[in-house]
Amino acid sequence: MKTTKITCLILLLGILLPLAAQKQAKYVDCGDASIYYEVLGEGKPVVILHGGLGNVNGYASLADSLKSAYKVIAVSLRGHNRSTLGNRPYSFDLFAQDIIAILDNEKENKASIIGFSDGGVTAYCLAALYPQRIDRIISLAGCFRYSDYKPEGVNWIKTVTGKQRLGKDASLSDIARMDSLITCMRPLWQTKIYISQEKAAEIKAPTLIIGGDKDFFFSTECFKNAYRTIPNSRLIILPNTGHNLNQPEIIHKFIIPFLKEKSRLLN
Repeated sequence: MKTTKITCLILLLGILLPLAAQKQAKYVDCGDASIYYEVLGEGKPVVILHGGLGNVNGYASLADSLKSAYKVIAVSLRGHNRSTLGNRPYSFDLFAQDIIAILDNEKENKASIIGFSDGGVTAYCLAALYPQRIDRIISLAGCFRYSDYKPEGVNWIKTVTGKQRLGKDASLSDIARMDSLITCMRPLWQTKIYISQEKAAEIKAPTLIIGGDKDFFFSTECFKNAYRTIPNSRLIILPNTGHNLNQPEIIHKFIIPFLKEKSRLLN
């Protein structure tokens, strides 16, 4: 009888453990918009924020690399992927409010943030506006203002279309949906200031800033300015690297070690 009970317990654990590791798809009501996010793993929460016009699917490898040690919360920013557009003018402060709503929904008091491009800007805003809710941030190719864009980046903002973004084989409905998102995002990108120097200087969370020296959108001065402004920060400029920093080497060499560090002054 005892052997039978032990065998049943082992079988039950064999079923429950894989279920616990499975991705959970969730939504949170943010009033005018429903924000989609996915949860994987258990442990201290780490939020992943994609770049503009991206989605959570592009960061599956990062989530998989973290889920064994952390509770990973991968978010589709409002209007992106399965998140609805809403009807409020887009701002990075609004994106930050959405993330706080997700943390509240998950009953998490504090989290670390990994943000790419627009997600990196949102990470700065979260750390500045909600310091008590943020453990540490990693901003990959994030900037402070519209003037940080190179001329070719400004041109991309002015001319990008849904068809260019999705390709000629995309469905008309998907292209129309992307065009609607771009209509919401373009005024956001063209906002003069995303986060002020003064607000950024108030960020207390340990901050890792990563940028590529061949970024299509930003010069390295953008990343150096963030480093000079945020007191408790570290800067890594990667040689021969563009805007896409979602790469295995960067994840394992820089992101994971930074998350594992104990809180301390980085300078």
